Amino acid sequence: MLPPGKTLGWLGDGLHGRLFASAAIRLGYRVQIFNTSDSQDTTRSPDALADFGRTCDVVTWGGADLPLAALRAVGDHAPVHPSGTVREICQGSAPEKEWLQANGFPVANEDEEVTAAMEVMLARSAKAAIRVYPPVEILATDRRWDLCVAPARMAPEVTAAAEKLARLIAEKLGLVGVMGVEMDVTRGGRVLVRKLVPGTHNSGHWTLDACMTSQFEQQVRAICGLPLGAVTQLSTVVMVNIPGELWAKGEPNWDVLLAQPNVRLHLYGQNEPPADRQMGHFTVMARDADLALELARKYQARLG
Repeated sequence: MLPPGKTLGWLGDGLHGRLFASAAIRLGYRVQIFNTSDSQDTTRSPDALADFGRTCDVVTWGGADLPLAALRAVGDHAPVHPSGTVREICQGSAPEKEWLQANGFPVANEDEEVTAAMEVMLARSAKAAIRVYPPVEILATDRRWDLCVAPARMAPEVTAAAEKLARLIAEKLGLVGVMGVEMDVTRGGRVLVRKLVPGTHNSGHWTLDACMTSQFEQQVRAICGLPLGAVTQLSTVVMVNIPGELWAKGEPNWDVLLAQPNVRLHLYGQNEPPADRQMGHFTVMARDADLALELARKYQARLG
């Protein structure tokens, strides 16, 4: 176990780094952040990456665009979780699909009629303990206003199959840390793997408000060898991503959200938002998923 007081390193984007640091500091750790999104060319700065690795007792990461070369450079000087091997397998659809098929996991393809999308987040520690978050339902829209419904409104046998599949994948990967497994559900109820997302990621932000342990605290616990936190869901929740296009006519009226006692707003602090970037999200808590979804869509419409 890596006790509080040690230094944890974060390699990746600044947003996830801030949220990870907040969870780590609350548990008594020091944090160093290497923001790869601010580096002009991370792959050509081995000295900076080596210095970063030397200051850390363990390093973790998050974000879809993390260069594998950066992870390897840091890994020469500090333990890294999830490992570079996990990042290498999940760095593109081709190697990921090849690994999944080679290990007997069902992979999504165009021949199947898909009726729903879902994701399962989980955490696995170095001691092989696993905690699986409740599967969530992903509702895609045509305006980058993707919604996430937790827990998923699906048959128990479907969510159970999804949880089992995610658990087996994490074990086979030897994952240490957190990971999301994106899945498709066919008309016949088959669960197929679409994508693996190791490390913390945007689709797991709903855990900040609606779970006993957020994905960021769980990442701290997993890489430090602490007992994994409970994944008990505190409330039914819908998470709505906020796209940059919302600013097209000026600053949005955040009072629409902030006046609601069952809503939590998270803005990521980025200036001059491009239309195609996710700038934040909000979560809506309610007694059941249908009501939470109804309210989320109402607030969404009033925002823009």
